[in-house]
Amino acid sequence: MDTQNPEVTVLMPVYNGERYLREAIESILRQTFTDFEFLIIDDGSTDGSAATVKGYNDGRIRLVENEQNIGLTRSLNRGLHLARGEYIARMDADDISLPERLAEQARHLDQHPEVAVATSGWELIDECGQSLARHSHPLSSEEIYYFLTFFNCVHHSSVLFRKDFVMRLGGYDEAVKYSQDYDLWLKVSRLAKIAMSKKVLTRFRLSESSVSSRFKADSINHSDMIFAKHLTGLTGGEVSTANILHFRLRMLDRRKAPITYDDLCELEKVHQKLILACPPSLDSHKLEAYCDLQLQYHLGSLLRRPQLNNIRRIGRNPRFRKALFCILKRRATSLVSIHSYS
Repeated sequence: MDTQNPEVTVLMPVYNGERYLREAIESILRQTFTDFEFLIIDDGSTDGSAATVKGYNDGRIRLVENEQNIGLTRSLNRGLHLARGEYIARMDADDISLPERLAEQARHLDQHPEVAVATSGWELIDECGQSLARHSHPLSSEEIYYFLTFFNCVHHSSVLFRKDFVMRLGGYDEAVKYSQDYDLWLKVSRLAKIAMSKKVLTRFRLSESSVSSRFKADSINHSDMIFAKHLTGLTGGEVSTANILHFRLRMLDRRKAPITYDDLCELEKVHQKLILACPPSLDSHKLEAYCDLQLQYHLGSLLRRPQLNNIRRIGRNPRFRKALFCILKRRATSLVSIHSYS
């Protein structure tokens, strides 16, 4: 391995992360892929984080110590400018990368030049490392493009991305203190492909000390602002953010935010804008078909709480009538299949 010109830079900022840091570091040092440098940015820690890193005698580790705490976003950008690798693997100081992670993701980017970001399935673990949940159902690139409009479906510590591509976008937006990755993925998705593997390659720790836990309310507020900013940019302000916020909330927690006919009309406008803005690397026909499925899903939800006025308005809307026909046809086919099986 050429430490001056590695293929991959593993970028890991740490701030007072001593508790889980050793486990995170060793998960990278145990990778089957070896052509990497491990760039660790200590962001003014007051615990033993820096000493823990210095305790490793491994030439692949580069420790950079910020003179004072500058925050995650600025530390990430500092790391991007210092990184020597063609690809950047993100890593958090309390997460774990499984041994094949870098090999699998670097291979994918090598073989697919149209992909700017490679991500994967992940496992949620508790503070003791016990499994809480697994996400191993991959989204297509078209589905990722769609869902990013509403919420962040790409876990930060699961990605490997092309450094030059992200640098051309300006790196992470330093005006965004939290959820800076969501802002970046939205920018990337409008220009290139984000690909997700079904393999679980990272373990994401849910702990009281993590940024997502300590600053949960701030993270939610920033995520909402990012959603609104990019929605306005996509639609030119032609769509009511309040109406589309209902769908964002439903996707994050289906018990919330009942929708209305007017909400569906606004969603359809978003669908049309998404299809028009679809980057060439994506299949616009697949995207359009997926938009149709989402419309049918939400229309079916609306009809589960039928109101005469809504039904009349749906009946007068040719687009919604077509979606309703697809729903009825699918249900009829299901009934026939059940009857035949009986």
